[in-house]
Formats: sequence, C-alpha cells, structure tokens
Amino acid sequence: LLACLVLSLLGAASLWGIYKHVAGAAVCTNVVEDLQDLDGAAILVLGCSPKVRGGRNNLYFTYRMQAAHFLHRAHPDLPILVSGDNRSKFHSEPDAMKAALQKLGVPPDRIICDYAGLRTLDSVVRAKEVFGAEKLLIVSQRSHAERAVYLSEAHDLPAIGWVAEDVAWRGIRLRAVARETLARVRMLADVYVLKTRPLHGGDGTELQVSAQR
Repeated sequence: LLACLVLSLLGAASLWGIYKHVAGAAVCTNVVEDLQDLDGAAILVLGCSPKVRGGRNNLYFTYRMQAAHFLHRAHPDLPILVSGDNRSKFHSEPDAMKAALQKLGVPPDRIICDYAGLRTLDSVVRAKEVFGAEKLLIVSQRSHAERAVYLSEAHDLPAIGWVAEDVAWRGIRLRAVARETLARVRMLADVYVLKTRPLHGGDGTELQVSAQR
C-alpha cells in the first residue's frame, strides 16, 4: 500500500510538473501593447464545436470568436486562419468560425479556412507548412493556447497565445484541466518521441501577410 501511495504521488507530481513546464515555456497575453514585431504574422483561431449537447451555445467557441474579433480590430491587416475539424456531417468547425467572425464584422476576405485542423498539432504545423505563416497569434483559452504555443515553438514557428475568456463553471474547469494535462503528456510524446506529423498535407491558400512587411 505504501509503495502504491508513493508511486501515485510521484505520478501526480510528474503530471503537474509537465503541466507547469508547458505553461512556463509559452508566452500568452490579452494585452494589445504586448504584441510587437508582427511582421509576417497571422492569427490562428483554434476550433471547437459551436454547440454543446442539448443545442446550447458552446461558451469556449463564443469566447474564442470574441477574442479573435478584438484582435482583428487591433490589427486589421493580419490574416485570420480558422482551423478545425470538418469530418462531422452535422457541422464544420472552420465554416462555423468564419460565419461567426463575419457576423461580428470581420471581412470575409481576411478569413482563410483550414479544414484539416483535426488536432492542435495539425492546426499549428499546417499553418506553417501549408499556409506559409511565419509567426502566429494563437487564439484559445489560456491552457489550450499554452500548449499550442509550445507546439508551435517546437516546430520552429514563433508564436504568442492570445487568451480568450475561460468558462468559469468549476466542474467544467476541473475536467478541462484534467484533459489538458493528459493532452500535454501526449503532445510531448508527439514532439520528442513519436515525431508525429499532421494527418493531411497538401497545398493551401497562402496567407496574405505582405501588408505587414
């Protein structure tokens, strides 16, 4: 029993250490003045479902769209890459994000859809290799943004996380932290052990970043 307890504590400490390691290595902000040297940058909005079970609005989605819109107003020349899953016959995350951003006032010609952002790794790596981004402003909730920034930097793509408002319900946040901790373990394995590549490659529409040069 003592051995099991010690191993459990060591395992929990290791997971917490991984969580904090990723957080400490990622630069995230929601202050416009912190965003400097945006030459060649693009806004990457990470996708999620616009609705939750029962048909209610997904607040994670809503807050990401609001954050992306705020960032667009501060830097209207930056292209916006909306990246998400398009495999469901019921909804397309990129199309839902584009429609939501247009409803908020973002011009459609500033928005590019990546329909193969099946995982955060795919979204980040494809932003560089398929769409030609040279630097990213990654929009999501803090913990997710931290992981995405870490992934981006690990693939030699400079990035800053632009933090969207989080969902405040305690039960939801606890589950999110648990999922995020496991996702960070998998991410480190993908980057340093498995050398995981995006599921889909191919050519994409190049991001129009020349206005920032």
